[in-house]
Amino acid sequence: TTIEGLANKFANSGEMIIVDRSYKVISTFKVN
Repeated sequence: TTIEGLANKFANSGEMIIVDRSYKVISTFKVN
């Protein structure tokens, strides 16, 4: 799974994904 794929997955589910410079997930949160 690519970072872009993850980002798209979260975006499509109404969430945002934040990654640090080594592409590890820092946090995810709901977007209202």
